[in-house]
Amino acid sequence: MANLKRDYIINLRREINKVPRYKRTSKAVKALKVFVKQHMKVDEVKILLELNNHIFQNGRKNPPHKYEITCLKIEDKDRSVARVNLKGLKVEPEIKKEEKKGLDKIKEKLTGKEKEEKLKEDILEHKEDKTIEEKITKKPHLDKETKEPEKAHAHRKQEQVIGTKADK
Repeated sequence: MANLKRDYIINLRREINKVPRYKRTSKAVKALKVFVKQHMKVDEVKILLELNNHIFQNGRKNPPHKYEITCLKIEDKDRSVARVNLKGLKVEPEIKKEEKKGLDKIKEKLTGKEKEEKLKEDILEHKEDKTIEEKITKKPHLDKETKEPEKAHAHRKQEQVIGTKADK
């Protein structure tokens, strides 16, 4: 796998002005891909997110005319790919973390580490749920002693209820 990294400054004004206004950004993308294919001698061109956002920053009718880019050529056995980004930004592909192989997975299943961790998490969540349920079931507007609602509006006159057992 051979990697080749190059920087280019591309002026696409002539290419962009050949098409109607509403097609200019798509033409800029196509022209950029053609330029990179010719100069890097690759089969496929991948435009990374930052460059794509830079091209579309003014909408689809008014793309920038000049681009400073960095190209990275990655060759595999059957194909070659160029990754393109703005100059100074990361072009290298991210390396994926290795997943655990078959024996490691079997050992974890036998030891039960994952189950113990899940049980601990479930217990903690259950405790939190209980405290939330207690807070919900408690009614702060009721007095503990009288079980009567507190005065909701102290500034209003309270209506007197006639004929209650407490008056007799």
